[in-house]
Amino acid sequence: MGTALTKRKKKRGSAISRGAVMSAAKGLLTGDFAEITSRVARANYGFVHETKFEEGKHKEEDRYYNFVEGRDKAKNQTWWFLKKASPTRARAVIQHRTTPERF
Repeated sequence: MGTALTKRKKKRGSAISRGAVMSAAKGLLTGDFAEITSRVARANYGFVHETKFEEGKHKEEDRYYNFVEGRDKAKNQTWWFLKKASPTRARAVIQHRTTPERF
């Protein structure tokens, strides 16, 4: 069976497709089909939000007074729900429930 790796720039974009086709062809010939059980995140995913300001935890430059809530808050905070290179189960639905207090 061939390999999906190549040094040519033109074929790099199709390496995954070619690998999938070769894997399927191998499965048809041998009856041994490979199953993808996990994936690796290619990027970070998250939200920028504001939260209750906590001394020592948040930068002073992010502190501001929220007149509606009547308290100090920290702006420009990031909540990451999936970090780059994190393994996840294949076909897993990634969801996070939030509350108004969290943001």
